[in-house]
Amino acid sequence: MARKEKLPLDLSVVFSLLAMLFASLYIIYSYWPVVPSRPNINVLEEYVKAVMYLNKSALTIESELAGYPIPDLDFTPEEAVTNRNKLEMYVDNLSHAYGSMDTFIVQVARSYLYVAEASANSSLALLSLNDTGKELKEALSLLAMCRIDEALERYSEIELRILNATYQIENAKNALSKVNKATVAENHVNIVDSSQERLWKSLNSLRNATLLMETARKYGSLLKMLCSGNSPGTDNLLSNLLNDASKVKATGPLAPDIMNARNAIIGLVARNPAGHERQISSGQSSSGGQGGGAGYVPPSSDD
Repeated sequence: MARKEKLPLDLSVVFSLLAMLFASLYIIYSYWPVVPSRPNINVLEEYVKAVMYLNKSALTIESELAGYPIPDLDFTPEEAVTNRNKLEMYVDNLSHAYGSMDTFIVQVARSYLYVAEASANSSLALLSLNDTGKELKEALSLLAMCRIDEALERYSEIELRILNATYQIENAKNALSKVNKATVAENHVNIVDSSQERLWKSLNSLRNATLLMETARKYGSLLKMLCSGNSPGTDNLLSNLLNDASKVKATGPLAPDIMNARNAIIGLVARNPAGHERQISSGQSSSGGQGGGAGYVPPSSDD
């Protein structure tokens, strides 16, 4: 009878120990970081791709707008977008695994995701441009030569592409501004910095070229009148034209083209009797010994 009384007691102890063991394992498992799934992802390789795509696309955008020979890209915009999507999935898995965005490995992944985001947007901007830089330079050149209708017609043909490219480059620039360079490999920091500068200059160049062409569209009739040597009879319009044209900055890869067209417009105001006094009081010189369109005025440097 003694043995029969001890057996249930021994089993209850065993069951209690097993229950405690399973409970402990469950608690450990619940708080243990889940290894993120990485289907078809070599993370280090994707990091390098993101930086390479960014470097080449930013350089190509600058070359496209400046009229330099465009380097051949050894990747497609689709590949850049795929790279971004892979890193986005990786960051999402990491954040769930570690439960915090402050973990260093997650910060590193997020920084490279921002680089990939920038490279995808700048690569898509190249699709929007697609020889648009050359056509935009032609529109600005026509404007400088007082061929107003032709300039506006040429610009209208490419306006949507210019706006799309500007939007995508701005997205790329904003993505790069979020990169924590302390979490990026040292040999990648200079590439990120130089690409960011190229994109910033290209963005400003496109914005100012657009502003100048919009000014030409707004004052199209007045510009044609001035180009023909006629006077509007009042300096109010001339003053408004001068003020708007003076807001345009010749900067970035399109700087020479913007400067030439902008100063041609300012020169037209300077040559007109109604606007001559207004021109002199604004601090602009009404003389110039250089070419560059009707009434060319040597500019102060905008760079």
